[in-house]
Amino acid sequence: MTIVNQKPPARSRSVVHAELRRRLERSAHIRSLQGSPRTGSPLPLYRIAAGSGSSGAAHPLKRARRIGWQYPLIGGECVGLVLLLQRRTGAKYAGIMEGGMPRRLFEVALSAERDLRDADEAYEPRLLEIPARQLVLLWMRGARGTNWFYPISRGRGIAEWPATRDLPRLAPRAKRPAKRRKKKAPRRAGR
Repeated sequence: MTIVNQKPPARSRSVVHAELRRRLERSAHIRSLQGSPRTGSPLPLYRIAAGSGSSGAAHPLKRARRIGWQYPLIGGECVGLVLLLQRRTGAKYAGIMEGGMPRRLFEVALSAERDLRDADEAYEPRLLEIPARQLVLLWMRGARGTNWFYPISRGRGIAEWPATRDLPRLAPRAKRPAKRRKKKAPRRAGR
């Protein structure tokens, strides 16, 4: 398997490092900044919002929009993710995440590497949020159109971890306006 990364916005790594330097002096409560933290390759963050885009879209992935980037933060006491949101004026720092979500991302990334090790297709790793389901997935987008999904969060209303390729069942469809029905006049008794 070959990994292909998207190019993040210009100066985004500079924004991340400047924000991390500001926090290093008060890092006692930020465990991912303890030790020798460094950033890994950024993952583009996509979101599928209910009602976004065309309601006639053939597949939910056509409604996925890139909203930012997450930089893995490694080398500290625990792993973390640095979130940058995409704005018209450039990338904007949005915080550091620690705990279960970054830890689970590293676990599923290893699982994806094992599963796709012998694939002869190049894959681009992405993160995909489906807020309506409270679901976050590692999306391995293949160069030839093959998509693999690895759940990072369990999601609302999902009893078990979803299958790696069952996205249409999980993504919310855009709501279509209800058709109005003509009211029939009530029937009179005796007719």
